[in-house]
Amino acid sequence: MQTAHSAIATSAPSATGSAPAVVVPSPRERYDRAAAIESTHPDEAVSIYRELAAGEGSWAMNALYAEARLELERGNKDSARKRFAEYLQRYPTGPNANDARELSAKLQ
Repeated sequence: MQTAHSAIATSAPSATGSAPAVVVPSPRERYDRAAAIESTHPDEAVSIYRELAAGEGSWAMNALYAEARLELERGNKDSARKRFAEYLQRYPTGPNANDARELSAKLQ
């Protein structure tokens, strides 16, 4: 089984023509990959979202909400509750804050 990193990292020739350099996907590319595989490989998608959410910036914010939503869809209510709470703590005025509050309230 491939890991999230090995499934999306590619090699490209280096500028010096020596050994290929590893091209690390951007946060957006990683997020898009997770979104694309949610239905077929949800564990891998959660793993990618979790890695992104551990960072900073808009893709971390988007990934944290996506992880919470996916966990809820999968019936993992405790995990979803924790992720929604973390989202609201870190991003109380984020674009998904109202949805996070509403979905979190339904889990009470």
